[in-house]
Amino acid sequence: MNSREAGPVAAPTSPERAVELIRRLFREGFGQAEAGNIAGLAFGLRPIRGGWSAREIEHLRFVRQLARSASRRPCVGGRPAGIGFVA
Repeated sequence: MNSREAGPVAAPTSPERAVELIRRLFREGFGQAEAGNIAGLAFGLRPIRGGWSAREIEHLRFVRQLARSASRRPCVGGRPAGIGFVA
């Protein structure tokens, strides 16, 4: 029985980094591109030719978090309120 038949791969917990998931998948017998794409899927990315790298996944997670936090900031006239804004 090869490692791919051992059972499903668990989805990452939120603090797990992409590099840890890719390494775990690689140890389970997946190729580098396969592991990168599976990790990408786990973090909400579509598969790409050649697979995602851990650095690419982490960068996109960072940008996603910035966009989410920026969308929560108060706006004045359709523009984000700056420092020192008094409502």
